[in-house]
Amino acid sequence: MKKLLFIISAIVLTACRGNDPVLTPDTYDLGAPRDASTFAADEPHGFFLLNQGNMGSNKATIDYGDFVTGKYLRNIFPSRNPSVVKELGDVGNDLQIYGDRLYAVINASHKVEVMDLEAHRIGQIDIPNCRYMVFSGSKGYVSSFVGGIGDADSPHGAVYEFDIQSLEVTRSVSVGFQPEQMALMGNSIYIVNSGGYRGYDNPDNYERTVSVIDLASFAVVRTIDVGAVNLLRIAADEQEQLWILSQGDYVNTTSTLLVAKPPYDNFENLNIRCSNFALHGDKLYYYDGNAKTYGIISTTSHSVINTSFITDGTDKTIDMPYLITANPSTGEVMIGDAKNYVSSGTLSCYTPQGSLRWRVTTGDIPAALAWVKPE
Repeated sequence: MKKLLFIISAIVLTACRGNDPVLTPDTYDLGAPRDASTFAADEPHGFFLLNQGNMGSNKATIDYGDFVTGKYLRNIFPSRNPSVVKELGDVGNDLQIYGDRLYAVINASHKVEVMDLEAHRIGQIDIPNCRYMVFSGSKGYVSSFVGGIGDADSPHGAVYEFDIQSLEVTRSVSVGFQPEQMALMGNSIYIVNSGGYRGYDNPDNYERTVSVIDLASFAVVRTIDVGAVNLLRIAADEQEQLWILSQGDYVNTTSTLLVAKPPYDNFENLNIRCSNFALHGDKLYYYDGNAKTYGIISTTSHSVINTSFITDGTDKTIDMPYLITANPSTGEVMIGDAKNYVSSGTLSCYTPQGSLRWRVTTGDIPAALAWVKPE
C-alpha cells in the first residue's frame, strides 16, 4: 500500500473551500522511522483513527499514524478532499478497513463515508442513524437505529446490506430496538440490541437480546435473551466465544461483561464492571470508565488475572477513557482519552508490560481505530 508520506508535504500547501481555509494536518512523533522490511509478516504498518466529535459540532475527523515514517498526522480528510464542503460530517461512530477501502460510519450525518487508503473520498452510502459495520464477501452490513436521533418512539432498528462496488443498499432486515455492534460468525451476523432510546425514561424498556441474521436469506432466524440489558458491544475470540458488554440501566443495574460458547444458548454474567473491551489472543483487556481501572480477563478461565495492566502510573493522566484496542501483532494496547468531550483528546500506546510507549494529541473524542496491514 502506498504510504501517506505525501500528506506531510501537503502541510506546506494552502487551499480554499469557498472563503474558508482548508485545514492541513498537524504532525506528531510516534518514534523513530522503521524500515518496512523489519516488520513481522502480519504486523500493521500504521492505523487510521476516527474522532467522534461532539454531536452537532460537525467535527468528526480522521487521523493517521504511520509506523514506517514515525509520524502521526492529525485531521487528514480536509487536505485530501478540499471540494467536500462539510468535510467528514457529524459524529464518527465506527471505522473499518476492508480490502483496499476505508469506511467511516458518520452517525448524525446518516452516512457511511467510503475512501481509499490514502483518505481520498470515493463516495458515500446513505443510511439513517447508522452505528457499526461488518463485511462478508462482496457485501458490507451496517446497523441502524432507523428512527430519529433520541426519538423514544423510534421503530425497530435494522441492518442494511450494501454492495462494496456499487455502494448501493441491496437488502435490509428489521432487528431489535436501537441495535449496536455486530459479530460475523460463519454465515450469521450476531447483533446486540440496546433499546437505548426507549429505556432512557423507563429502564424496563431496555433491550436484552441478540438478533441472529442468516446471511443467505437475510432474515432473523433466532433471538437470544442474554439476561442483561442495554447491550452495546459484541466480539468473538479465538475460541469462537462471544463476549458482550451490557451497559446496565444506570439505575438498578451496572455495566457487566457476558460470555457464551457455541451454540450461544446460555450467557454467563461475569459481574465485572466494564465500559469497553478489546480482545487479543487469550486475553480480554477492559476498562471501567467510572472507577478508572484497567484490567485483563483470561478468555479461557473467564477470571480477572490483572486489575491494573498499566504499570507505570500513567493511568492517572487519562481523564476519560473512551477507546481501547490491541495491536494484533505486537499486543500493544491503545487507549483513547476523550478528556472533557469538547476539546482535543489523546491516544496512548502501552507495551504488553504496561509501560507508556508514546502519546499523541487527537481530534475530539477518539472513538474507533482501524489497523493498516501490509500489502
